[in-house]
Amino acid sequence: MVRQVVDGDTVILDGGERVRLLGIDAPEGKRVRKLKGGKKRLVPAQPFFVEAKRHLRDLTAGKRVKITVGEPAVGYYGRTLAYLHLAGGASAGADVQQELLRRGYAMVTSYPPNIRHLRTYAKTEAEACRAGRGIWGHPHFALQVLKDGAEIRHGRGRVEGVVTSVARTDVDIRVALNDRLTLLIARGAWRRFWRGQEAESMIGERLIARGKIRASGKNKTMRIRHPFMLRTRPCEAWPAGA
Repeated sequence: MVRQVVDGDTVILDGGERVRLLGIDAPEGKRVRKLKGGKKRLVPAQPFFVEAKRHLRDLTAGKRVKITVGEPAVGYYGRTLAYLHLAGGASAGADVQQELLRRGYAMVTSYPPNIRHLRTYAKTEAEACRAGRGIWGHPHFALQVLKDGAEIRHGRGRVEGVVTSVARTDVDIRVALNDRLTLLIARGAWRRFWRGQEAESMIGERLIARGKIRASGKNKTMRIRHPFMLRTRPCEAWPAGA
């Protein structure tokens, strides 16, 4: 049974187990970000954080749920990674992640091997995106189009740009968008999901990449783990050829 809802994608069960919902990422609450030199900065909550948390609470608080753990079963922060379904009442069997995606209160994430419901979730998200529901109608989550001089927001989001170069290292393939954002694709992931495709064939293509943008000095990178994270249209349910 769900005892407490922490945010839009995390709950605490009766026994104290903290469960992070697999397959989605909901807006984040306010948090403290550590900066260089030991300084700290308060980052405000993202739009729709309150709505996502409230909807998850309405769906699950005080109700029996069934969890299906992922692989691995425990994440970096010690939370159980699992899919969550309602286990009793008229809504028994309902997929909680699907409900959040349908309202536009979360976006789909793809972390292999935990991609069991990825195609289904992608379809639901695409419908919410086309309808402009929730986060999909808010400027904070709008598609970032790479332009000279335009700032690139950090954190999770979507970025559109043209592939300007491809480089290879011993561990990954590096795809540059507009020479401003580098997409990092592990060689193992490339062999598994892009089998038979030459990375250089993407040069000149306009792509939309989705994931977490990280900064290291002037360099900005995004880790790409699955073809779902690369597409050619903003509200595409599934990338062509994947």
